[in-house]
Amino acid sequence: MKGEPFEKVAREVSEGPSAAKGGDLGYVEHGRFNEKFEAAARKLKPGEISNPVRTPFGWHIIKLIDVKEASGKSFDEVKDRIKQQLMPRKRQQAFEAFMTNLKTKYSVSVNDDLLSKLDTTAKPATSK
Repeated sequence: MKGEPFEKVAREVSEGPSAAKGGDLGYVEHGRFNEKFEAAARKLKPGEISNPVRTPFGWHIIKLIDVKEASGKSFDEVKDRIKQQLMPRKRQQAFEAFMTNLKTKYSVSVNDDLLSKLDTTAKPATSK
């Protein structure tokens, strides 16, 4: 296999999802792959092939084709995604604060005797 094109060898021996594309992963964004994989890729110059790299996903041999400078996105381009990521956390925090406030204002006690008498197998009534 020595001297054969990287892409041909990748198609023949790779067990990864990129095998059909000759090992082509496209441009790799920081944080998308395993730390060890990315560290090995960063050390390469275009056209270079890495030594074998072991990650929790197996062994990898990386060929760097090209490097493209990262381009930042404007706040307007990412604000909806940020909002989607933060809203569930904010809702949870608000709910927890609300529950803490209720618990400090009101005394809560559980009537275990009454709970044990409930029929938990009964189906809820439906209205027609």
